[in-house]
This record gives sequence, C-alpha cells and structure tokens, in this order.
Amino acid sequence: MDYQDHSRITQNTEMAQAEKTEVDVVNMAILANRQAGLDSRRGIEIGDIVLSGDDVLRVTHNWGDSVQLSCKGHLGSFYLGNAGFVEFSGSLDSAINISCFTDTGEKRDADVWFFSRNVVQAHNGFHTSAQFRVWRLNERHDGI
Repeated sequence: MDYQDHSRITQNTEMAQAEKTEVDVVNMAILANRQAGLDSRRGIEIGDIVLSGDDVLRVTHNWGDSVQLSCKGHLGSFYLGNAGFVEFSGSLDSAINISCFTDTGEKRDADVWFFSRNVVQAHNGFHTSAQFRVWRLNERHDGI
C-alpha cells in the first residue's frame, strides 16, 4: 500500500491509522537524517530560498560559478535525497553569478518530497518540508 492510500483510508479504520502512524514515524526519521545533510551544505545550493524584492524564489540548478532560480510563480518540485542531495523538476530561469547573492543567516521551511519509507514506487511520495538557507539577490546584478 502506498503512502497516498494510507492517507485516504485512515479516515475509515483504526488499524489503517495505526499503520499510517508507524509509516509517518519512519518518514520523519528519514527527514531528520536528510535535514542533517542539508545543514552541512556550504554555499548556495539547489533548494535554497532566494529573496528578490518581494519575490520568494528557490535555487533550481547550481553550475558552480552561477545558479539558476525558479521562475516567478512556478516553484516546481524538489526531491530531497540522502546526505542533503536535492534534485529539482520544473522550469528554470537564467543563470546568475553566485557573487550576486548574500547569505541572510536565516533558514525557512520549504516544500520537498521523498519516497515514503525509501520505497521507490508510483504514488508513494511523502510530501513535507525541510529547512533551507535564505539568500538575498543583490538589487544590482548582471546575471552571469
């Protein structure tokens, strides 16, 4: 039974609620382990949050010397893997040199997902949030 099925049927049976609770405990342990990986990252990375004026964006690709951000209004999907590895699916905006970003020292929750109980199968995504570093995009930047 996949995670989405557990969520749907828990409203109907006590046994299913107990099983879903066990699964949630496992998933929260996976999240804690992966959050530790996120916390050990250095520099701006995929999934991090970027403040640009009134817009809140996320880093979608890291080229080493530049990063791409999510398109305004289209944040996409962020898979959270082992050791803080983050993979993005969605649209990308133009690359911007990493020197154009300032670390705010803040962390915020942002949406991520991973496979429930680490079981890779269809409809088994566990959607949750993790803490990411927050960066400010300098007002004057020329992209790359």
